[in-house]
Amino acid sequence: MSYRVQENLLTSIGWKELGDTPIGQSMALDFVTAGLDVLYFDMGALQCVWTGTDSSDGVLVVQTSLDDINWCDEAGSAITITSPSLSQMYNVTAYGQRYVRLKWTAGVTTAGTINFRSVLKVRK
Repeated sequence: MSYRVQENLLTSIGWKELGDTPIGQSMALDFVTAGLDVLYFDMGALQCVWTGTDSSDGVLVVQTSLDDINWCDEAGSAITITSPSLSQMYNVTAYGQRYVRLKWTAGVTTAGTINFRSVLKVRK
């Protein structure tokens, strides 16, 4: 799996943008994104954008962890993807956990790609 890592720190407004993005990740296979350390951030968002799925009953879920090894699904975060092209936004607020990631469990999909973006904010 190929990752493009992009980091920009805009200290004047307190935003940090991290892009651990599998570029054009195939939705035909199960996968997880890299764990994102959210320890020093107050809020943020995770965005998933998918296109070209032929038919799907795959499930996208937010997972959190204290140690970046053992992961738990966040209650209420799972969605079943049934549209060929759409997006999903998850707000990252008030997590007591240190790490967050996205997990994809493929269904009957044989085509389609998905990309991820994340933005985290530090209050001044």
